[in-house]
Amino acid sequence: MTTALKDECINALIDALTSPFLDIRKAAIKCLVRLGDERAISPIIQSIRDIPSEDEETIFEYISDIFIGLCFFYDHSIIQQLASILDETFEDLYPLIEYLTTESEKEVVQYLAEHYECHNLELQEIIMGAYSIQIKTFIVYILREMNTIDSNYILLNILKDPDSDEYLLEEAITALGMNQWAPAFEPLCEIVLDKNRSEEEIRASSALALGRIGDPKAIPFLVKAVADPNIDKNSWLIVSVSSALEWLADDVEDLLEDDYEEEMDE
Repeated sequence: MTTALKDECINALIDALTSPFLDIRKAAIKCLVRLGDERAISPIIQSIRDIPSEDEETIFEYISDIFIGLCFFYDHSIIQQLASILDETFEDLYPLIEYLTTESEKEVVQYLAEHYECHNLELQEIIMGAYSIQIKTFIVYILREMNTIDSNYILLNILKDPDSDEYLLEEAITALGMNQWAPAFEPLCEIVLDKNRSEEEIRASSALALGRIGDPKAIPFLVKAVADPNIDKNSWLIVSVSSALEWLADDVEDLLEDDYEEEMDE
């Protein structure tokens, strides 16, 4: 294909991104991704602004295709561009983020985790930037999927920030627990004992995370967290601490091994 013909095709496909027919737009994106010309990145992203009226799931599928398609370009600034335009375009991003992060649609998160595995800074900038909590929550899912030292440290910083939004904090706690990341142990112990938390779910999520990390040294902290006899027996905190202690039952033998090693050292 000559340069002139290639340019003509690219321009035609970019024009197709404003088509009133969503199937035409989706096909154009597929062609542009195959051509790999970075001139297509911005028009693809901008096409989110005026998506033709469709049912919610069809619109979400289109945005999902955009996320995956853009991962085939080398430009790692796409996540900030997408985050900004989604915040500007949607009044409520929760349904979209829920769609993109469910197990059945996890492909988007997996593609993004691979795309940004060596480019954590772009994700950290969103976590620290002026983006919606829904967008930041989406980034937490990507960091959780990455499960690297750098990505987990970004999640840990959310726990250490006293100004972190509680919804975002809960998602970060869950991510660190699912990743069984041991360096989160001390901050999680502090949170599970913090009775000043306005949301009990934060302490409960910390208890579950400690159970998943599997360090039996968490047992005294967990027991102390539910020492108040006035706690509702059906509370989320009681349920979570009970689950965490049950999980840790498989790890308590480590304490016996520590005692044996201490005796041998003596």
